[in-house]
Amino acid sequence: MNHEDTVMDTQAGSPGRLSNNYSFWLILTGTTISSFGDTFNTVAITLWVLMTTKSPAAMSVVLAVRMMVSVALGTVAGTVVDRVDRRKLMVMFDFIQSMIVGMLIYLILSKAPFWELLVLLALLSAASQFRDPAFSASLIHIVGEQGLPRASSALQVAIMLSRVLGPVLGGSIVSWFGISAALIGDAISFAVSALFVLAAKPFPNPHIETAKKSKFLKDLVNGVVFVSKNAIASYITIFAFCLNFFSYGATLLIPTIAVLTWKTTPTELGTIQGAFPLGFAAGSGVLMALGHHIRKRWAWMGLATILAGLLMGSVSLVHKPMLALPFIFLTGFAFAFVSILITVAIRTLVAPDLQGRVLGTLDSVGNLATPLAMVLAGLWSDKSGAPVVLMVVGLGTMAIGALSICVRRMRTFD
Repeated sequence: MNHEDTVMDTQAGSPGRLSNNYSFWLILTGTTISSFGDTFNTVAITLWVLMTTKSPAAMSVVLAVRMMVSVALGTVAGTVVDRVDRRKLMVMFDFIQSMIVGMLIYLILSKAPFWELLVLLALLSAASQFRDPAFSASLIHIVGEQGLPRASSALQVAIMLSRVLGPVLGGSIVSWFGISAALIGDAISFAVSALFVLAAKPFPNPHIETAKKSKFLKDLVNGVVFVSKNAIASYITIFAFCLNFFSYGATLLIPTIAVLTWKTTPTELGTIQGAFPLGFAAGSGVLMALGHHIRKRWAWMGLATILAGLLMGSVSLVHKPMLALPFIFLTGFAFAFVSILITVAIRTLVAPDLQGRVLGTLDSVGNLATPLAMVLAGLWSDKSGAPVVLMVVGLGTMAIGALSICVRRMRTFD
């Protein structure tokens, strides 16, 4: 038995079983708490920027800065993750994010200029680029390969539930106690997350010594080279880019249709926006129950993508908001299968010492699709109407799913 196997056995217990894996549940709990804190931050910063600047363009700048940091640092952060003790890295960046949010509170209370807040938000986004991949790349050491499907699903359930419930709770905190109170909750959430990681058993990166002997730039390039030369990794990266492109386009178009075409009330709009993450959480729960029993994962990914496209196209034909809810919920359910199975595929395909770099590269490429999708969907919907564009997005998603099933090499990938 090699060192890597020892790490998996001592951390994961029985393969595929998570009930006794206290390290996983401790870290997942901390991650969930910090995810709720993230939603508090989003609500608070959005309100502060719009109330202070009176400019939607300023909010666009905030989103653009966060996205540019994510694209720029994805591969770099992944390389760092592969070269250090990932548990220590997670603890360090949890505390760093807590301190950055503390500085945000100070700037808001002191009525600092907008650009100073923008700098801190960029730093906060940069810190998350290191913390999140560290957990993702460590999963295989914590739960073992057979436990990955359930662990990945549990993680997605937690994150999606925080996205459904977090904005409501964050908005309530802002209404009752003010913007600073929501940010204090965010700062505390990161500190609590760090304490939960510290409480978990050590899961050291068994490849640190090997990494120390290689140069950082070479390691950085190796992640990109692996994705470009490995046929399966290349297909998955292209597939993920296309999927992000269409799914993020839909996230802009559906609220646009809700407001401009269906004339929804604020309550109806909130319900519509919560339907997708709720469906995603439900799909993640089903995958968590199925665990490693799923076979022919690529076929399931392709079929789920086709179903998601069909459902998105159906939303464009609906004329009443409440009739659209089941379609939006099921779209989220289908995307859960696609998203989680892609992640599991990468984690089982890539050697543990490369996972940080490959996941970072995949995130960087995928995130490039987001601003492109937002701009094109916005411009096209202004000319042709959001329902027409959403129908095209649905058809495009179906085409991507059908093409992915036709790739011969991927059909045999389990």
